Amino acid sequence: MSRIEALARPDKWYLGGLDGVLWAPPFPRWLHRPGFWDPVHLLQYEAGPCFSVALLDARGAEIPLSGGRAWDPADGAEPGAAAGVDSTGPAGLRWRPGTLVAGWQTAGGALAIETRQVLAGGILESAWVLPPDTASGFVVAFTAQPAASVSGGVSGVRRFSGGARWVRRLADRAGQDLSVGMEIRGSRAPAWCRILPSEGRTYPGWASSPFAEGGTCDIEDTDGIPGPPARGGSGWIWIAVAFPIPAPDQGPVSLRMHLAPRLSGPSWRAADAPAARTTWESFFAGFPAFACGDPRLDRYFDYRVHGLGLNRIEGPWGNVRHPCIAEGIEYFHVPITYSAQCHMMEMRWRAGALAADRLVRFVHLMFTDGDSRRPNCFEHYNPYTGRACHVRGIDDYQHSWVVDLLARGVAGLHIDEEGVEVWPLPHELPRVRLGPVRARGHSVAVELDEGRMSVEVDGEQYEGPRERALRVGWKTVGERKEGRRR
Repeated sequence: MSRIEALARPDKWYLGGLDGVLWAPPFPRWLHRPGFWDPVHLLQYEAGPCFSVALLDARGAEIPLSGGRAWDPADGAEPGAAAGVDSTGPAGLRWRPGTLVAGWQTAGGALAIETRQVLAGGILESAWVLPPDTASGFVVAFTAQPAASVSGGVSGVRRFSGGARWVRRLADRAGQDLSVGMEIRGSRAPAWCRILPSEGRTYPGWASSPFAEGGTCDIEDTDGIPGPPARGGSGWIWIAVAFPIPAPDQGPVSLRMHLAPRLSGPSWRAADAPAARTTWESFFAGFPAFACGDPRLDRYFDYRVHGLGLNRIEGPWGNVRHPCIAEGIEYFHVPITYSAQCHMMEMRWRAGALAADRLVRFVHLMFTDGDSRRPNCFEHYNPYTGRACHVRGIDDYQHSWVVDLLARGVAGLHIDEEGVEVWPLPHELPRVRLGPVRARGHSVAVELDEGRMSVEVDGEQYEGPRERALRVGWKTVGERKEGRRR
């Protein structure tokens, strides 16, 4: 099982593109609806609604979907197979870093599989594998955007050959504006596009949209908006782009909303070739593997790697010129200077057994109900019970360094200009492994067993007892000498 797959769980939904675009609503209202109706964050700027998805038959009538059914590739069920008991909300979803998968039941009882991702470059993707009973119909991405006269309204709404695009004006809590180019497109050419004004409220259901009142005929327009909403231009602009449902043997169809901030100064890397982008697999591969036999420490090492990726800002983003880690989700999704320091880093310099005990307790604390399958990282924990403050909804809060603490304190790896030293805190974990780590042009791996420890540098093995530091100088590597102990 891969490190990413080992973190899979049904009670998580946060998705990030590893570059500053984050879909992580702490209290989502529409998690049980297809697509991304809850807002997304570009740095600290919130944009929503995003888009929802509907299936239509060839006549334009909606194909109803029941609540998200939990789906796992290990189940062996294929799209179109009879679905089991359906459920709604997070319990019907399967999350792992980078993807959120749901199985939706059609009116005929067949299974449609949706995979949600936030891709690098500001792309929200809802990819569908659809059963045969939907063939000849349409899969539609639709959204509602505030009219231009409304705060944060849109302008320049128009169709293009791939779908529809517009410009949205956003503001952060300090009142700073950001213009964002937005568009809906798909992995295939669209069949039709509709743009309609409407008043009232927004709801991510096709039956509650203004499109449900009319057919699926295309429209001709020059400015993109057929006419302003009544009574002074207040209200919403509804946009729908439909794509033909492919035959089952033609693969999935993907619906995408692309967000491109219009920045002054250095441009965002939205034009980079896809091959140059960081993926979740490559991001995890850039960190050494860690295992010590304690399931919470093992899982939390990689969960912290996920948190770093989730809150990663690639840079340059306007005034953010270099890659960095934001403090957390939602309005914490900005780099904050005091969070660049870790309150727990000093623990490794404290006297041995106490520091080891506090480090283990610190990591064990961050699991929902003590369940080793459910790591978290909330801003606040009850000092009397140790329970996370779920009511604030601020999970994945990057306010401490865990990967570094586990690598140095538990595995005992320390690197300096002269060489590598292995000297862990005096913990009672019988077996620990860390590596490979790239350090100063060398490949380093550490292994601790009961009573002994070893370090491998560029394929050369050095050993020593656990109670004494084991040091290997860079100059001695390759000379097959025993590591110096102190």
